[in-house]
This record gives sequence, C-alpha cells and structure tokens, in this order.
Amino acid sequence: MGWRPHLKTEPSQRNQIKMENLNTKFLLQRLDSMTVVLPALVQNLSDADMRWHPPSGNWSLLEIVCHLAEEEVNDFRARVKTILDDPNQPWPAIVPEKTVIEKQFNQQGVKESLEQFLAERKRSVEWLGETLGQTNDWESAYLHPEIGPIKAGDLLASWIAHDLLHVRQIAKRIYELNLRNATPYEVGYAGELT
Repeated sequence: MGWRPHLKTEPSQRNQIKMENLNTKFLLQRLDSMTVVLPALVQNLSDADMRWHPPSGNWSLLEIVCHLAEEEVNDFRARVKTILDDPNQPWPAIVPEKTVIEKQFNQQGVKESLEQFLAERKRSVEWLGETLGQTNDWESAYLHPEIGPIKAGDLLASWIAHDLLHVRQIAKRIYELNLRNATPYEVGYAGELT
C-alpha cells in the first residue's frame, strides 16, 4: 500500500518519532501479535466466506490476507531495509489494487495464503529484532519523487498502522458476512458500526 499523503496524521494527533521516545519493544510486539490476531479473525470461516465479495465490491477476506503477505515481502520490510541500507536506492512501484487482480488473490489457497503471511511476518520480526539492536538511524529518509522524504521510522510506525487498518477491514467484512447470514434478522440491537 505504501505511503499516501492523504493518510498523514496532523501533528496534534501524533508524537514525532525521535530515538529518545521510539518504543521499539512495543512496535516489535505489535508486529508479532498479528501472527495471532489474523488467524484468530479468520478461523472457522469457509473457503466460500473467505472468497466472498460484499455488494460494495470491496476486497474479500482472502484478498486482504494475500495483500498482507504481499506487502510483508515487497513493501514494509523491503523498504525499511532499503532506507537503512541505502536511502538513495529507488523503490519499485507497488499498486495493490492491480496486484490483487494480476496475481488472482481470490483464487489462491486460503490455508497457503495465511501460512505465507505468517512465515513472512516471522521473518520480518526476526530481521527487525536484529536490526533494532544494531541501528539508531530511524531518521534516515528516502526522498520520494512525489511526496518528499519518508523516514525509516515513519515506515516502521506505518507498518503497524497498516496491520490495524486491515484488522478493521477484516472485522467489517466479517460483520457484513454476519448481516448476510443472519437474514431476515436485524443486528441493530448491537449498536452502530463506526
């Protein structure tokens, strides 16, 4: 998914990342926790439910899982590593909306896709655990040709935020499955989805 200027938070909504307050233990734990959270969210869902698209046409649960695996390899880990190793090295283009179609994510195996994400996230956590002990250069930045400098620390923080955005997306998709499967009954008693 990568960095999107419209997703920037206002300075009043965040702390500037500086080494004296970068909580690497928290960030590493959050990345590692996704290896428990993701399987728990999709457990016991049928292949058909995993491949189901809501009426809006948004991604299926399987497409979300495949996207997370793809981003793990080709976006966050690779780009953080690139900034730390050589911030002048250009980034390859990533267009998630095209990748979902070109790589036929919705036709992939459910179990295999989840296992791929889990294996790649394990590699990321191991690599990052080693890297966190070796570098303090989270201010090192890649100069993006369209949006300007992106610091390694920005990408590290965005990695966790990306997970959480997709956890929310997965919860919404499961909520939509619940609506579909509960028809003709209503879910208004539960409250509004915000």
